[in-house]
Amino acid sequence: MAAEISRGIVSVRDRGTAADIVFASQGLFPSGGAEVGPDVRPVLAKIGTFLAGYTMPVTVSGHTDPIPIRTVRFPSNFQLSKARAEAVAAVLAPSLGNPGRLRTEGRADSVPIADNATEQGRALNRRVEIHIPVTRTN
Repeated sequence: MAAEISRGIVSVRDRGTAADIVFASQGLFPSGGAEVGPDVRPVLAKIGTFLAGYTMPVTVSGHTDPIPIRTVRFPSNFQLSKARAEAVAAVLAPSLGNPGRLRTEGRADSVPIADNATEQGRALNRRVEIHIPVTRTN
């Protein structure tokens, strides 16, 4: 995954007891949509194959900025963030081995990682995270 990290497609945060694989939504999804882009599918499959060798649960969380979306398909940012998490999980599942280990959650704008006052900050907040608990046995 080093190539994907160096190209800025994905980043990894080590939290000590967990690791988060973070995808910015730009490039992952079309604006206002929840269909995983074709360029990212091989990266997600690679992550799923890697995780297949472990037994820990995997949580996929969708995040948005606070600018409201109001479409027929996504009446709120919560629905958009949940749909994006589910779309990423659907791509991960076939290579993961045991899709029962997957959990999805929509977080909307409840967990920002940057300042929402700027476009750059809002772009960082639009993301999907794959959360993997880390223990000494895995």
